[in-house]
Formats: sequence, structure tokens, C-alpha cells
Amino acid sequence: MFKKNITLSILIALVSSCVVRQPTANQVSFVSEESAGMVKIHTTGLGNNLSEMEQDAQIKAFETILYVGLPSASTETYRSPMVENKVEMQGEPSIKKFFNNREYAQFVTRVDRLEYLKQRASKGGRVLNYNIVINYTALRRYMEQNEIIRKFGY
Repeated sequence: MFKKNITLSILIALVSSCVVRQPTANQVSFVSEESAGMVKIHTTGLGNNLSEMEQDAQIKAFETILYVGLPSASTETYRSPMVENKVEMQGEPSIKKFFNNREYAQFVTRVDRLEYLKQRASKGGRVLNYNIVINYTALRRYMEQNEIIRKFGY
């Protein structure tokens, strides 16, 4: 009887240790088109305080628009990434400057924090959900003027 209890408790401990905690900080999705050229994106921000979480959420939103696109978007314009080759472009000084100098912030028209309870993240730190409205048209024009993308696509 004693051996069964020990074996059962070891088995329960092994099974419970195998439960994988889902990362909560990599979620970016299209919500809606607020008006012509204004896209609303749902994203999560990871950080130790509110400003870090908001900044992280904004960076994830822009990285998704630039390198991945928004697969759940209703139009092809938003589904396609702005930048063709992520690996080549990440090393470009103009892209580094865009993120390091927080130039992306000029295209954010609204940030709505969706909750006030910070959840623990599997990577450490805390996570909050945000809806961010981005002026997609102005962002695209900026990318074209700085020769990051060509006028008619990649």
C-alpha cells in the first residue's frame, strides 16, 4: 500500500511537470480596419512595468506588419508583409534606426490597454494585452520615402 502511494505520487509529479505553459507574449492579430489606412491590431506586451509592456507590444505589432503580415486581415494589403526578406532588412541601418529611435511611435494613433491585471509570463516578467491602432498608409509612405521598400511593393 505504501509503495503504491509513493509510485502514484511520483507518477502524478512527473505528469504535472510535463504540462507545458503556453507563452503568452507572442500573440499579434488583426482586429479591424478603423478607417481607410488605419489598422487595429491586438497584441501582448512583455515587461516588468507598464511602459516596457506597452513599448514591447508596439514593437511586436510593427515587426509583424513589416516581416510577417497580418494573416487574419480581411484584405491582401494587410496580409502581406511590407518587407520581403526579414534577414536582410534587420541589419539595415534604416530599420535599426526605426526601432532603436522609436520612430515607429509616430504611426501609432491609439493604444488601448485591455486589462489592468498583469499576468505572469512563462519567460519571466509580466504580460498585458493591448489594442493598437496604426496609421498603415503613413507607415507605408515612410518606408517608401526612406527606400526601405519600393513604391509598388517589395
